[in-house]
Amino acid sequence: MSIFRCKIGAADGKITVKEFDAVSSSLLRQSLEEQGYVVFELQKKPLQFLLDRGIGRKKIGSKELLLFNQELLVLLKAGLPIIQALDTILESGGGKLNEILSAIREDVKGGMAFSSAFEKYPRVFPHLYIASIQAGERTGDLPQTIRRYIAFLKRTEGFRSKIIAALFYPAILISVAGMAVTVLLLYVVPTFSQIYADSGAALPVPTQMLISFTGFLKHYLLVFLALGFVGGGFFSRWKETETGRYTVDGLKTRTP
Repeated sequence: MSIFRCKIGAADGKITVKEFDAVSSSLLRQSLEEQGYVVFELQKKPLQFLLDRGIGRKKIGSKELLLFNQELLVLLKAGLPIIQALDTILESGGGKLNEILSAIREDVKGGMAFSSAFEKYPRVFPHLYIASIQAGERTGDLPQTIRRYIAFLKRTEGFRSKIIAALFYPAILISVAGMAVTVLLLYVVPTFSQIYADSGAALPVPTQMLISFTGFLKHYLLVFLALGFVGGGFFSRWKETETGRYTVDGLKTRTP
């Protein structure tokens, strides 16, 4: 969902400016007009993924999602209704998920389907999880559906741990090699270049290019680091948006 800044007028003549989450501007306008508001202005916030920090926009880790589903499964198997199960989970601990679960509880209490309440937070809950909840509602066996999703999460987390363990040693080697090359370029090469300059000897073209590159790198290293930091942060926020997720997942599927 996107964030829209709206200037609306109420039936009593009061004009206010508020922000709303909505799938599209047309649906938001229709919803506001059905509630009796007059929409004077409606704009989508630009580059909102860089500043997007509200409820339902904080990424939840797979371990926290796994723990929530394990608790929910135990409570549902014990015969508790969904609202009471959510109340128990909310009372048992904190975490980033609690704020969202509290909103989901209110939606379910207001008559919304359990899966529809989760569907309002696509950045938090994967599409597969929401689809699993929908399937459990249709079959009338929600605990069994959650049990299968827990098994899927455990397999995924185990596979992820194996990949991280396999890449840990190569990552250390690459990091050490990168630091060694950086030290050579910033400190060792300038020392030798000064020695050659004092001797007046003619240097080969590749050596001259290396010395020139070293000087350029030494003067603009902080600029490169700042650009890398800003670019990494920009990419990290962008890939959490709907467009970013589709693009990144598409690249993953095409990677050998």
